[in-house]
Amino acid sequence: MIKPCPDCRWEVGPGAPRFAWGARSLGRSAVKAVLGFFRPTKYATRISQIDPAELRGRGIRGAICDLDNTLVGFRTLEPLEEDAAWVRRAHDAGVAVAVLTNNSTPWAAEVAKNLGVPCIPRARKPLPHGFRRAVKVLELKPEECVVIGDQ
Repeated sequence: MIKPCPDCRWEVGPGAPRFAWGARSLGRSAVKAVLGFFRPTKYATRISQIDPAELRGRGIRGAICDLDNTLVGFRTLEPLEEDAAWVRRAHDAGVAVAVLTNNSTPWAAEVAKNLGVPCIPRARKPLPHGFRRAVKVLELKPEECVVIGDQ
């Protein structure tokens, strides 16, 4: 997944949702640096296991979150209460949340509205345009944001 944050990111690994946090490698050959950029180094099984206070402590002020299989589980229509509570905890910790999704249905916008966060639909991930829009909506710099998603 392309991400605007050069220092860290959260992603979901393949298969069952696993969220990961990785750091870009510096001082390696160009190939290793590029590969390291996309390799997470920490995992969590649910978004609710990511500590928003820890993100804020690292200077992260925005979380750009995928919708399907991240904030809303597979074949469900609403976020689990613990995932909705994570959005509230992020807000309380000073981390703004935006939903970035390839989904363009009214359902996606409604879920984001119910969570109290902006929705950027038709993102065309992994292309960077949607990520840039999300950073702009959050009114932050790319280096202040983290991406949380399933791919």
